[in-house]
Amino acid sequence: MYEKEYELVKRQYDDMIEMIRTMTSMDRGSKYLPGIMQIADYMANQLQQMGCEITRHHDDIYGDTVVGRKKGKGKIKQLFFAHMDTVWPEGTVKERPFEIRENLAYGPGVSDCTPGLVSSLFLLRTLNELGEDRYGELIFLFTPDEELCSPSSGQWTQKYSKEADIAICMESPEDPGTFISSRAGSVYYNVYVKGKMAHAAINPEEGANALEELTYKMNDILAKKFPDVYLVVCQMSGGSGDCCVSDNGYAMLRYRIKSWDSAPQIAEFLKEEEQKTYVKGTTTSIEYWPENGFGPMPRLPWMDDIIKLVETTSGEMGYPLKEGYSYGGCDASNAVLNCPTIDGMAPESVGCHSVGEYLCLDTLVPRTALLAVLVEKLSRDERYLKKSL
Repeated sequence: MYEKEYELVKRQYDDMIEMIRTMTSMDRGSKYLPGIMQIADYMANQLQQMGCEITRHHDDIYGDTVVGRKKGKGKIKQLFFAHMDTVWPEGTVKERPFEIRENLAYGPGVSDCTPGLVSSLFLLRTLNELGEDRYGELIFLFTPDEELCSPSSGQWTQKYSKEADIAICMESPEDPGTFISSRAGSVYYNVYVKGKMAHAAINPEEGANALEELTYKMNDILAKKFPDVYLVVCQMSGGSGDCCVSDNGYAMLRYRIKSWDSAPQIAEFLKEEEQKTYVKGTTTSIEYWPENGFGPMPRLPWMDDIIKLVETTSGEMGYPLKEGYSYGGCDASNAVLNCPTIDGMAPESVGCHSVGEYLCLDTLVPRTALLAVLVEKLSRDERYLKKSL
């Protein structure tokens, strides 16, 4: 069933590989603006060639969010979104260039979120070649700063998901044979300790060691457990020089939460910790970093129909997928409250944010073909209009 869609995508496999090579050969770390603008230009050009009307939302710090819109003859508006940035700094593509070994593709960003970008573009190309235009509108949203928790582009995911009837986040799934129907979220805190500098040998007793205070505080923080919460210490630093009592200390905390219920408990505990003093003469401030965190993506009842559609259709195509859960946050949390949203629909990959990351090339064709069939099915059924849910 659906051999037409599958065979059409299959014939484009070599082109998909070349696009992956092109994208993976761009340095496009979130904080490297020239690379972000390079990939933004590339994505905008690709979308325009395929008949989309292009809008670019510019940000001087984070770069452009690229939007491509293509109107059809139907009613259902479908949003596909993925991020263009990676976690890798300038120069990584020279150190770790793209390569293929045993049907696996390697290179910086090849797992996150290159598969989503490529599959989105070839989904549109496939629909164009099929002459499929029964959708109301297809909206493609490509963002520059997801790895920073979307400080610039989050507003655009909110905006376009409010316009859409259905949204599909084009991240890769975490487990083979799955897609994502719910996610954990994250809350971040910065811990700052201020002390007093003094000579480490001559008069250390006249100083107030901020790093000692931070160590005591971190022991408390690491020992405190909350239900369904996982803590990662992302950064620690401090001190001002050799032979000096440290006058400053810093730590970044990332709490992974399954629901917002845990957030007030974490906040109350850290407020108490902030007020403690272990090392005389030090002061501590702990600040919530609201702009750097994704909330949880709950599995809401209005997602039931599209989840069932994905499971049924993938089974019919001989590539059965089951819904799964992700412990990582992403832009899907900015969409799910505005329209039914599913995630993890991109080709499968392993090891994101690691030097060993790779893309499973044998999933490129079946997952892209599945997306094409889903667009066709969604477009024909007004049950998926948001006002009908």
